Amino acid sequence: MLTGDPGDPFAPQRTYPDLSPNVTEVEAYPPVLGYDEATQTFTYGPNDLYFDTHARNLGSVPLDLVADDPSNVNGSSVSQCVSWTTNLGCRERVTVGGFVWHDIHTHFHFEDFASYELRRLRRNGTVDYRQRGLIATSEKVSFCLLDSIRIRDDSSPVLRYTSCTHAQEGISPGWADIYGSNLEGQSVSLAGVSDGRYALVINMNPGGHVLETDATNNRVVAIVEMTNLATPEPTVSIVDRFWN
Repeated sequence: MLTGDPGDPFAPQRTYPDLSPNVTEVEAYPPVLGYDEATQTFTYGPNDLYFDTHARNLGSVPLDLVADDPSNVNGSSVSQCVSWTTNLGCRERVTVGGFVWHDIHTHFHFEDFASYELRRLRRNGTVDYRQRGLIATSEKVSFCLLDSIRIRDDSSPVLRYTSCTHAQEGISPGWADIYGSNLEGQSVSLAGVSDGRYALVINMNPGGHVLETDATNNRVVAIVEMTNLATPEPTVSIVDRFWN
């Protein structure tokens, strides 16, 4: 295929990445709410569900985001590369969002990149997407976007995005950015939840700000079975997983 042929990802027309989330690990335990120095005891809250998120780029070009004002990254608008040369140089950019400094993670995040929900299942086993089916939710989650792990054999073995402390972030094609279950923001409350099966729903790019080739695979649903939730040591496992 020659550059410029129909279907060539490096032709002058716009070409976008393809984002799709994944989740591989779940666990539950009570968060620490405080510590009493007089009694030397911790105070714990109800169990929370903790999970990882894999932000995968299944496309043929990077998700490449840069601050429009590199001298003032915090609060700067952010532009996405939408047209590429054959050596992955950027030809054209479109403003798609903003960066914000994350005090706990101590680096810059791209805002509103994901959202998390815990939902009930209907009697037939399908996810209840009605309001009554929603148990817990997160605010839209910001991400530090970088290359964490190769997910495709044909992807470049060289990391392109390695830091979130500067004005550029992204995910290379065939790579994923992994947010572990131990990171702040990777949890939803299980307060009032009984033992049983539930749907953990991870939505990527929920506002549609990032331009993509395919938005039909931006939601992963993990069917999670939870037992012993009334104790400090519950058991949690993923029994099914699908994308829609």
